[in-house]
Amino acid sequence: MNQYRRGVRAEYLLKKKLESDGYYVVRSAGSHGAADLVAWNDRACHIIQVALAGVKTKRDYDKLRSVPQMPRMVKQMYEYLGRGEWKVTKV
Repeated sequence: MNQYRRGVRAEYLLKKKLESDGYYVVRSAGSHGAADLVAWNDRACHIIQVALAGVKTKRDYDKLRSVPQMPRMVKQMYEYLGRGEWKVTKV
């Protein structure tokens, strides 16, 4: 499996996890934009960039930081470590 497919797989794993936690989740397929996932519930909106362990870059963080801040919005980088483990960094 190539790196792109592993990244897509990580996005779907996180989407499923967030949905099971009660979030509505939209995946931005192939956009190469600031967010891979947008997840929200009645308390907050999460703008999420997903990366494989060791693959995130300064450019990924810069794109996420460029999203205009709104009330109750959280910008996060989720790094997939494998076996269902995630490292979450608030941006």
